Amino acid sequence: MQLNLQLKEKLDIIIDKYNITMMGSGYLECICPFKNIKNFLDEINNLNIKICGFNWWCFVCDDGSHEPCGHGGPKTKDGYYSEINMSEFWEFDSILEMKKYLIHDYVNSSEYKSCYNPSFYIEVDSSWENKTMIEKKVYHYRL
Repeated sequence: MQLNLQLKEKLDIIIDKYNITMMGSGYLECICPFKNIKNFLDEINNLNIKICGFNWWCFVCDDGSHEPCGHGGPKTKDGYYSEINMSEFWEFDSILEMKKYLIHDYVNSSEYKSCYNPSFYIEVDSSWENKTMIEKKVYHYRL
């Protein structure tokens, strides 16, 4: 049990370090700013934690320079994430394959959108509650 608590504490530190925005109280829907993908995935991989896949969220700055691609979502210090209505869930055999796709293949594809940020589904004990979401219960909703 002690090892699990230490692992959870390390995971929470990484989540804070890379400004991951959490949806819900667990570790599904962990929205990662695009600029932090490489380091975040490297640290998760170093903990031997599995990520089963991701979906996309649109980042909308508070300055109004970008129209949301979807609905409302969680606020950040600079704006909010807009939930994108797409049924696609991207799955990979490993974090290394996922990282290669995100930081090399995707950014050079015709599908690339600079506002899109991945929301990772981290596979951990379902009883774990993240401390980030418990502390920040603030949302932005678009009507």
